[in-house]
Amino acid sequence: SLIKFYEHIQRSGSLFSCDDIPNLTNRQKSICYNHGTSFEDILNGIIKAKLQCTNLFKNNIWNCKGSNDNNIFGFDVSKLQIKEKAFIYAYASAAATISVAKGCARGNNPRCSCGFMPENEINMEEKYGFRWSGCSDNIKYAGNIVRHFFENQKKNDHSTTLMDSHNFMIGRIMAKKSYRKICKCHGISGSCQTKTCWMTTNSIDEIGNDLKNLLESAKIIKTLNTRSIDIKGGGLSFSRNLIYHDSFNNFCIKNGSLGISGVSGRECYSNEHCKNLCCNKGFTSHMELIEEPCNCKFEYCCQVKCKISIIALVFGIYTTALYIIYIKFPSLEENEKVYLKYPRNLEDAKQLGIVLSRYTDKHYYNVLSAVVALYIILQSFAIPGSLFLTFLSGYLFNFYHACLLVCICSAIGASVCYFFSQWIGRELLIKYYPQKIEAWQKEVDKHRSNIFNYIFFLRVTPLFPNWFINMTSPIINVPLIPFFFGTMLGVAPPSFVFIQAGKTLNLMTDTNQIWSWNSIILLTFFASLSLLPVFLKKKVDLK
Repeated sequence: SLIKFYEHIQRSGSLFSCDDIPNLTNRQKSICYNHGTSFEDILNGIIKAKLQCTNLFKNNIWNCKGSNDNNIFGFDVSKLQIKEKAFIYAYASAAATISVAKGCARGNNPRCSCGFMPENEINMEEKYGFRWSGCSDNIKYAGNIVRHFFENQKKNDHSTTLMDSHNFMIGRIMAKKSYRKICKCHGISGSCQTKTCWMTTNSIDEIGNDLKNLLESAKIIKTLNTRSIDIKGGGLSFSRNLIYHDSFNNFCIKNGSLGISGVSGRECYSNEHCKNLCCNKGFTSHMELIEEPCNCKFEYCCQVKCKISIIALVFGIYTTALYIIYIKFPSLEENEKVYLKYPRNLEDAKQLGIVLSRYTDKHYYNVLSAVVALYIILQSFAIPGSLFLTFLSGYLFNFYHACLLVCICSAIGASVCYFFSQWIGRELLIKYYPQKIEAWQKEVDKHRSNIFNYIFFLRVTPLFPNWFINMTSPIINVPLIPFFFGTMLGVAPPSFVFIQAGKTLNLMTDTNQIWSWNSIILLTFFASLSLLPVFLKKKVDLK
């Protein structure tokens, strides 16, 4: 309530009287009356610590964030003597100490001056390369005033006071430990002709990180009394540790009596993080379209333009490659030129295969480069016809060359399509296929830890069209490397079937002729093989 009151005063800009502030101890009222600037610095430090605390733990189940005045730290600190409370008390004490110490150095506090600084020796700069100058943070005054501010706030509970006082002390110790020398160079154009140094403390944010590390080694107390504190595990080796009494650690479920909000409604950012943050109770995925400038360049004068120059460059490279292949290709007879086009159906593929087969023996690499270029272009721009090119590859080349060609070209073309979608296709896909994308997002989230196997499985099975996988993968954050290799290896099994069928392309009348029990068994085997590592991993995890 003290922090909430002061936040209200800061927002409204109105003055306050020490008598108006609720729940102050007599000692705190005395500080408010007699050391008003220090009192404000203490409250400013505590508020900064509160804000930074929510930053430090924003990805944790306990996020140092409450929903009302009674649990601004995410739980009722008067009811739970847990290690999170130890951290809060230590951080509040450390932040208050730093805030007061720096306030003294700024000259804002009439009750204190600059902190201690060693006197300069004769020829100080010649001996040590610097001299003492400026105004150091007054850590001594700050430590004393903060100790009095926090001391004995709960006189009716001596055991708890003993533990709280210890954690307050740890905060002050951490602030004092951060007290260090910093220097500044003076000279023309940044040269260091002279150097002056003074003493300062770390920032409140830096102290927060240090105390967060200390939280991991906090020690639990077995018994509490007014004379001693026993640490679980024995001994009194807790002089530099945070201490706590309750081992309670269930921030997952809302508990009104303890001021705990639970994790319901929290946001998470990845599959693994969501599992942990949601306490393995499940989570829902939502997709949002966020507009961001991409590949932007400032142009004189006075506008910023976002260009698609990379896509134009890729298109130019493809066009140039096709033109070079065309002019290097051996001369065709007039009646053959009509068939030199990308195949849209089985008949087109048959006619193109018959024409190219006449040139394969003498001009093998010309034919190969033409098929490779066309295959990559079709995949890159998600143009139908890749299936017929796979048949064609089986008809024109030996089996192993055809398999290598199809797998590598599919992976390269799919990756180019992946980038195109990332650069310019995001808005259109989310606009026209929101439900499909959201459904696949949920499936990918389930298999995020085995994403390579999942991509491999999708390429083997017809659950999603290949163009849809290529274009939506960057939108739902499928990494490029497993996408590339999952595609390259995943298209291999169905390609084996299509390439083998392509050997008799000139005799085919229907694409249904490629299917046989052998081909179905082959694809089922590879689909099962892709899922085997996932099942084995789950089995190991259960053990």
